[in-house]
Amino acid sequence: MTEEILKRAPGESAGAGESANPAAAGTGGASAPDAGSQRERPSPPGLVAIQGGKVVVQLPSPDSPRPSITPGAYVVVEVNGTQIHETTTIDVDDDVAIRALPEEPVLDIRIEVPKSAEEAVAHVVRRAGTAHEVKDAPFAPHVTVAVRPVGKIPPPELTAEAVKKALADAGVVFGIDEAAIEQMIARPEADFHAVVARAKPPTPPVDSHAKPTVKEETVAEVQLDEPHRVDLLYRGEIFSVQEGEVVAEWVDAQPGVDGTDVLGRPIPAKKPKVRALKLGSGARRAEGSKYIVAARTGRPVVKETFVDVVPSYEVPADVNVATGHIDFAGDVTVRRNVEESLKVRAGGSVIIGGMVFRKARVEAGGSVRVRGVVGGSISAGGNTAVYGPLIEGLGRLAPLVQKAAENLRRVEEASRATGKAFQIGVVFKALLERHFAEAQKVAQSTGAFLAQHKDEFEMDLVARIATALRILVGRGPLLVKSFDEIEAALEELRLIPAELEARIAEADVIVEYLQNAEIACGGKVQLVGKACYNSKVIARKGFEAPAATIRGGSITVTHGSVVAREIGSPSAVVTEIAVPEDGSIKADVIHPNVRCIVGHRQYRFEITRRRVVLHLDRETGELRF
Repeated sequence: MTEEILKRAPGESAGAGESANPAAAGTGGASAPDAGSQRERPSPPGLVAIQGGKVVVQLPSPDSPRPSITPGAYVVVEVNGTQIHETTTIDVDDDVAIRALPEEPVLDIRIEVPKSAEEAVAHVVRRAGTAHEVKDAPFAPHVTVAVRPVGKIPPPELTAEAVKKALADAGVVFGIDEAAIEQMIARPEADFHAVVARAKPPTPPVDSHAKPTVKEETVAEVQLDEPHRVDLLYRGEIFSVQEGEVVAEWVDAQPGVDGTDVLGRPIPAKKPKVRALKLGSGARRAEGSKYIVAARTGRPVVKETFVDVVPSYEVPADVNVATGHIDFAGDVTVRRNVEESLKVRAGGSVIIGGMVFRKARVEAGGSVRVRGVVGGSISAGGNTAVYGPLIEGLGRLAPLVQKAAENLRRVEEASRATGKAFQIGVVFKALLERHFAEAQKVAQSTGAFLAQHKDEFEMDLVARIATALRILVGRGPLLVKSFDEIEAALEELRLIPAELEARIAEADVIVEYLQNAEIACGGKVQLVGKACYNSKVIARKGFEAPAATIRGGSITVTHGSVVAREIGSPSAVVTEIAVPEDGSIKADVIHPNVRCIVGHRQYRFEITRRRVVLHLDRETGELRF
């Protein structure tokens, strides 16, 4: 817009009845200054002002220095039809136009697609604009044209079409979530993000396996008619099949179906594992048939590719010096107690109607139900007490070593780029000591545990674990000669925990009372009675004691949570509870001197707290009650 310019020269300001010669108008008739003094006096400067959005120029005399004007922010200044961007002198005859520009509103839609392309996230930023008008400025030799706000300009409307265009520009063509886009449009926030497209994951393959055709019934509960008294007339029924009965069906491997990422690219499905069927002496398969039948009466065992039928064994009274140790491949039922220093070993489940006393030990491949344990120990589902700490230690090491190896490769690349010498062993040791001290600490504790229990593992497995740990402790890092050695150790740190996991069955322990006991199981420990005193418990799937008190000792859960009525005592007995990062510790009452560990965070209670649910905040990683 072109604005009119107001101009004023010195000869134009005199009125019609006034003398053009200011000196002659004086009443005293004083003489005018001589011409020489007028030439020596400097001319006053020209002036410029902004009034009502227009530029006004005044020149006191034709020789006056010309005023100047500078465009400020959000302003367009044109002199004689040409836009200026810096300070410019102007004259009375110049055509100067000025106008204010708005601060434009913003609607920005940015699409983020991670490297995996498994989803697309829309980041939306909306900002209102500002309308401006030119500010007035008084007469001065120089004026900077400025604006002032006069109102808000709403941002453009967020539409489904705008979001879809942003997706298309980012190359997102698959899995667009129309409902999520509609929800985005309705959101009032100025700055937010939302997932607007998801990949279709591949359908997993079916590995060749044996599928049970009969459902195993729950082990019958031992009936108690009075405290500390077992009803021996109630024998309980152990699940079994008859000879010739179909117990499993063999399923051949089936390929998976490829998925599609948000960029329209295929996501290859994993290949199925083609494995051979393994039969125990209690099962057989007819030639050309997919069905496996029982070769004898007993309890069917169907695990992945292994099928067998094992019989059961019952001890009608105590396990004592008269019976000797019980070592049986199937299920075992003991109607009364397991006496001091006796051992019961079963390939299946175990039911004990009485107590397990001091130094007595029960080892079961399946679940265990027992009245109480006083000074004895129980292991269910495999050697969890030994496998568990190794699985946890090696599992913690794998991501730490992975990260250390990635950092080591970056150091190597930097050294190669600068021409510096790179000694992999020296750099690896320094990297571990300065930035991955936790890895060395875990490797040392895991190695010490392995040395203590090495007789319970095959020599080959002990050697594999020791080799993997060796590059992390002592002078081991200095002996590393190549990245291949680190990668080989990392591969073992990933494989060995999986192998040990496969040896642990998901077997529970159900018990009414624990005192000075040691319990380890591959499933869940259920304390259905009232107390657990000074006992050590390791459970992979959780510890449940909703009506019981845990006082002294330790409870360690590796894949679940702990629930109890009361933990610790008013007299501050030392008690330790540990759960994984995704687990929680829940209790009606927790007393002082109870140490709770959730993942790698821990907290010691200094006062009694009630109705506690202790867990890790998923966003911050901090402990929360």
